Amino acid sequence: MERHLLVTVSEETACLCGVRFVADFLENREFLRVTLLYVAQTHAPDPWNNREYLIRGPHISEEVRWRGERALTEAKEILVRKGMSPEHVETLLVAKTMNVAKEVVREAARGSYDALVLGRRGYAALSGLFSGSVTSDVLEQPLACPVWICRKPAEGPRNVLLCVDGSPASLRMADHVGFMLQRESHRVCLFHVMNDEGGLDASRILDESQRVLEENGVASQRIDRKLTVGGKVADLILGEAARGGYPVIAAGHQNESKGLLQAIFTGSVCTSILKKLEHGALWVSK
Repeated sequence: MERHLLVTVSEETACLCGVRFVADFLENREFLRVTLLYVAQTHAPDPWNNREYLIRGPHISEEVRWRGERALTEAKEILVRKGMSPEHVETLLVAKTMNVAKEVVREAARGSYDALVLGRRGYAALSGLFSGSVTSDVLEQPLACPVWICRKPAEGPRNVLLCVDGSPASLRMADHVGFMLQRESHRVCLFHVMNDEGGLDASRILDESQRVLEENGVASQRIDRKLTVGGKVADLILGEAARGGYPVIAAGHQNESKGLLQAIFTGSVCTSILKKLEHGALWVSK
């Protein structure tokens, strides 16, 4: 089955972390489709004193359009050089009619995407919405797809540390990882942190998560399992990722009272991981 990613692009082409991550991490590109999204600044004169505005609304200047198209072209070339078919890469330049982050969220909700991929600039735009008391009805709704937050490229094997706790959100992330990696050769390590009292049955949690991976086509030979006890969850996850050289940390977020994006940027575990994560990517779903 085809996998479809929405990847944000900025004009700072030296920092296309999301694009470079997709290009480097996924090996089987035959069944991969990518939509590159650039949100262009618009020129919006006073609508009450400008007839053109009343007719056309906010519009993109030629210079801004040129910069956006150049960024999209370079991003597409990165993917094509890594073996993606040009026909599988779509470029999308949209006018900013609201906050950049809301434009990204709107496109993510509109399209049938399997993940929203953010580089440094895309992450900064979205995280800015949650400074202070700023909220949005749009962002308080759960996204239909997981979010990949990408840092600098990571060296070493292209494997995934899948953090599991038996929750529905955790199983949904296992389903996402299995779907994305079904045609790949990556290994997946199921990582569970038990509390001091033992918590839920660890074997059952690992078995359920492995079953979801296998149902998606990930062979048991590609699945590892690891347990640890107590401590700060974020630090334990980051420590295991560093020891194992995992470029991807994948986790489900359980807080059903928040939308996915709000949970990512205000949840303690996700925030702690993102503050310290320098390489690779964090995959989060609800």
